[in-house]
Formats: sequence, structure tokens, C-alpha cells
Amino acid sequence: MYLSHYKLDKKPFDISPNPEFLWLGEKHREGLAILKYGILENKGFLMITGDVGTGKTVTIPDPSLSLMDFYNIMAAELNMGRSFENKGGFLIEFKRFILKAASSHQRVLIVIDESQRLTSALLEEIRLLSNIDLGGNVLINTFFVGQLEFKALLARNENRAVRQRITVSYELSPLTADETPKYIWHRLKVGGTSQPIFTPEAIRLIHSYSRGYPRLINIICDHALMSGYSRGADRIDEKIIKECGDELRVAIGSDPLEEKPMPPAELPKKKPAAGLSPVPAADQSHPWRGALVFAGFLSLLGLTWYFAGDRISNELARWGKGKELATL
Repeated sequence: MYLSHYKLDKKPFDISPNPEFLWLGEKHREGLAILKYGILENKGFLMITGDVGTGKTVTIPDPSLSLMDFYNIMAAELNMGRSFENKGGFLIEFKRFILKAASSHQRVLIVIDESQRLTSALLEEIRLLSNIDLGGNVLINTFFVGQLEFKALLARNENRAVRQRITVSYELSPLTADETPKYIWHRLKVGGTSQPIFTPEAIRLIHSYSRGYPRLINIICDHALMSGYSRGADRIDEKIIKECGDELRVAIGSDPLEEKPMPPAELPKKKPAAGLSPVPAADQSHPWRGALVFAGFLSLLGLTWYFAGDRISNELARWGKGKELATL
């Protein structure tokens, strides 16, 4: 809706992965360099992790599959030309495929996205696939791409064999305050405009709201462009971003700029007057309660003496005589 208003050819801030809009920050360039190094040096198992929305998406997108579904998706991605009904049939054909690729000086790279969703059993199957070699040379490079939870999965004792094979690893972090405007400007340019649609103040606030996560930056910017279009604004300023931050509170999380309410101040306690003991709160609200208790006690004592006074007197007299005899 807002494309013509901002002279754009395509939406620059879709959250779906699109290689056309690829922009590599410092951390992403380092991650790519590590990937290239691992492949060229045949390191076998590689790993890149990062929090949700830091920009990791690749292929195979959903590894939470049964074993044969996983193998058949792998066969399709590698263009093996057929599907399989059992593990034995896949392994025979897969080994032929790998050896043929090696004889043609081709490298096979298996990229598993959302690796934190793998089961321990499937991780072990992937490890066994890597045992296919040629004269001790690694023929398959497996690249795990996942959220930070993947580290916890690898830390389990049953996954130690896979963990010990990961020779190259890297963790992506969010964009810095200096990288965020470059990221936004790049996507606007690819979208078809070189106009500075977002003011510098707006971009600084976008970074604060998004904390540098590219996916959140896209969500905020797309919403801001729609808001600006609806009010006929040619530029997105800080005020529009603040409104978007309030409207997108659920999607982007709580406002990092929001001040936490201060607890109410305690009223000073009054000191009791000199020579008096402090009265408990209950007694302050009901000053007659203590008097009633004391009156009840006196009434009970009186009734006891009325019904058993003679017997108590006799017992006291006998107790006094016994005491005198004991003294003698």
C-alpha cells in the first residue's frame, strides 16, 4: 500500500528471508568466513548459533522430522533423483552419490537450519553419515545453524560424540547501533529508493526498541512506513516510531525505554509518647478488646471461687499444716 507513496519498487522490510536484501554486518561476515573456512578445509561439523531474529535462516528448514522424512528431504535437496522407503536403500544410494561427487572434485554441504529442534537420535544418525570418507578424507561437511538452545542440546551426555566433532563454531549477535542505520539504508536502496525516509532520531529509537535484532527492525520499520503513509508523512520521525513501539509491544517485547514505577513511599511510624509502650495495631483499632478480656478473666475467677471456694480453703489449710510438719 505504501510503495508508491515512498517511491519504492518492493517492500524493503519483509520478515521472510530474501537473499536479494542480504546485508552482512561484521558478525555476519565473520560467520560467513568461518563457514567458507570449514568447507574449504573439510572440517566436517560446523556450527553457527544465535538468538531468534539475528539472521541465520538457510536450508533444511525443519529438522523435527522422522528419520526417513529427514533422509528423503536431504535426497531432494541434493538432487539425488529418487525417494526412499527404508534406511538401507538411502545409505547405499547416498554413499554412491558422495563418492561420485568426490571423484568430480565437488564438495557436499548439508546445512541444517533450526538445529535446536533436532532429537538426540537424529543427531546420532547425522554423525554416522559423516563416517563416509575416502582414504581418511572428509567427504561431507555438516553445517548446524540454530538458536542458542542448540548448545544445550549438544551439552547432553548422549550427544557428546557429535559435540566432539564440531571443530568450528560461531555465535551471531545483534546489530550494533552503528550497523542498524546501514542495515536500514541498504534495504531501502534495494527496495528502490535512495531517499532518507527515516530520520536519524527515528533510527536511533528503532535500535533501542529492536535491540539490534534484524527481524524486529524489519517489523518496526514496516509498521512505521504504513503509519507514515496513513497520515501522509514523507519521513518517519521519532514520534511515529514511539507510537509503533506502543502498538507493537507484544511483537517486540516490552519497551526498553519505559521507566519502572517506583514503589510507594512508606509513611514514617509515629513514636509512642515517653513512658508508654507501643500499642499493637489490633488494640489500636479496638481499644476495648483488652478490657473485655480482663473482665472475662475476673468473672471466671469469681465463678470458680463461688462454686469451689470451701474446698479450695480446706485444701490450702491442709497444705499449710503439711508445710509446718515438714519444717519441724
